[in-house]
Amino acid sequence: MVKFIQIIKLKSFSVMVLSACFIVALFSAYYLVSTDGEKEKKPHTLRVGKHLFEIPRDYVWGYNRGKDGIAVGANMRALYPGFEPETRHNKDEFEKGGWANGRLILFSMRDINTTVPNSDIIARYLQEASKIGSHKKEGDFYNYPVRDKKKELVLISLEGKNNIYFYCGRKGAVPYPSCNTRFLLNKDIYIRISFPKTLLPRWRTLTTDLRQLITSFQVKGSL
Repeated sequence: MVKFIQIIKLKSFSVMVLSACFIVALFSAYYLVSTDGEKEKKPHTLRVGKHLFEIPRDYVWGYNRGKDGIAVGANMRALYPGFEPETRHNKDEFEKGGWANGRLILFSMRDINTTVPNSDIIARYLQEASKIGSHKKEGDFYNYPVRDKKKELVLISLEGKNNIYFYCGRKGAVPYPSCNTRFLLNKDIYIRISFPKTLLPRWRTLTTDLRQLITSFQVKGSL
């Protein structure tokens, strides 16, 4: 009888230990999920020259981290219009190949002191064009040939005197032509953007909206 009672007590104790372990494991799992979730929500801190930005993680698809843990370069992407970041609802849009969906925008930032000005880039392309052929005017744009026959230089003013240019894939030469350009965020930073060529007529709205988005990420007083 005594032995039976001892067995019952031992089993009860074992059940209590197992229950305690289960509760500890449950709370540990909850804590890990919660802290991981909080970590995922934390934005990437990005430094560009003297400026700091807090970039929401859903916009970032690649970055280089400096020795102090702050990113020194980040590749970002969004969907136009609205510059939507990636979510579980629009994930398929980001996974489509090429520029087929006509909405994907890629962008990054660069310290103006680490690159050449737009005027130099335009001058180099125009020098190439002068050896290849003359420009063609299409609507509001002046299209110039370049060395790469699948590409063209697109300007919005003759000879690019306003320092705005677009380096684009030629229609018919590639399946889904895109364009890239650079424009100033402020006196210290260039924004580089790549977008489907179908959005080229909306370039003013595109660049204005992106400038506003990136400005909203800037840490106040970071200068």
